[in-house]
Amino acid sequence: MDSTAALTTTFESVADFCPEPGSAYVAGVSVEKRSRHGEQWEHGCRNVQFYRVLREAADEIEFSGAGGVIQLRSLSQLTAFWQAVESKVLYLDITGLRHSTWAALLRGLKNTDGKRVRVVYVEPDDYRMNPRPTQNVIYDLSEKIEGIRPLPGFARFRRDRNAGVFAPLLGFEGTRLQYLINQLEPSGQLIFPIVGVPGFRAEFPFITYWANRTALRESQAWRKVIFAPASCPFATLNVINQLRYEHKNRSIALAPIGTKPQSLAAVISALQYPEQVEIVYDHPVRKAERTEGIKRLHVYEVTQLVCHG
Repeated sequence: MDSTAALTTTFESVADFCPEPGSAYVAGVSVEKRSRHGEQWEHGCRNVQFYRVLREAADEIEFSGAGGVIQLRSLSQLTAFWQAVESKVLYLDITGLRHSTWAALLRGLKNTDGKRVRVVYVEPDDYRMNPRPTQNVIYDLSEKIEGIRPLPGFARFRRDRNAGVFAPLLGFEGTRLQYLINQLEPSGQLIFPIVGVPGFRAEFPFITYWANRTALRESQAWRKVIFAPASCPFATLNVINQLRYEHKNRSIALAPIGTKPQSLAAVISALQYPEQVEIVYDHPVRKAERTEGIKRLHVYEVTQLVCHG
């Protein structure tokens, strides 16, 4: 039996899911309609405390109700927020939250005793096609890239960046991979792209290859592609750990530019091994209506991965 399967519960419809009674549910609504899935069942849930992220900025977020404003770089504020939540079961819905927000919130859970932590993610049914596709931009997903800077609280200093391993978790935006390679200038021999196989849909891995083909070909990184399921952070984490083991004397730079479940694995790895693993992120500005429809909802049991060590 696949040990990772026991850590994931998948619902074919969001209507089939309801948070456990007595739990707390943290979520936010983005430009994508699928981030509003909670509205379908929120009022039918019993004894669930909801915390809504009303505003996301580069360095702070604002919650509804008693949550208030939290500085994302302040570990003490992040920890205090979670400690003030009386519920023993915590849900963090990353579907509508920016990477900088949910990664920081996960960071605040470290060394939080007596809590069970579950991450929720809802797949889109499809992505919006670019009306004028180019060789690297097939889907219309981002307005622009704001530039490379650390996620709040994840800043690392690496003297051997050029000699380290670069592992981008690929999505459909080949321009983002090309941008990261141009900025970081990693050694072509040490680029290990991670592709979501199987994808959310059967054809998605082929689209990933096609969209990233220019950078993969020019860097010769296509020779070192690694596969991990697009919807499974635990299998992706196993792949990252294998890279860590094989390159134990090198730093590992992870670029979470693919699916959020795989990005979750990257963030967990950076939390677990801060001396070796860093997150490299380009902070895209998402386009409105970038996805279409709602598919499966996944609940990931991450307590042992984010609350200890």
